[in-house]
Amino acid sequence: MDILGSNERRVLLIGNENEFLVKSVMNMLKNQDYEVFVCEPKVNTVNEAGKGINVWVLFMEIAEASRELLVYLKDTVSDKRVELGLVGEAMELKEAEKYVQRGNIGKTFARPVDSK
Repeated sequence: MDILGSNERRVLLIGNENEFLVKSVMNMLKNQDYEVFVCEPKVNTVNEAGKGINVWVLFMEIAEASRELLVYLKDTVSDKRVELGLVGEAMELKEAEKYVQRGNIGKTFARPVDSK
């Protein structure tokens, strides 16, 4: 499943906007005429920034991807029909799947990942 394959042209990137991979993905999407929003991986920030956006991509880092955020994402992807993508190390992706069921994750990208 291609999480950007729909007519949706707005994407929320959840992670540190100063991280190289986040910047790369953001620039690549903007070059393809997507409207890109970036926010910190915190529940209240994601809740506000994600309003009206149906495609979210979480850039996982164990220190940042708190249990609280993962539980919030689990509830959000099932309740609001948000398409969720995850980017992270294999261990981080496996940890996220303890909270967000695999069937509710549109796509996972294991590091190292090419921003394209």
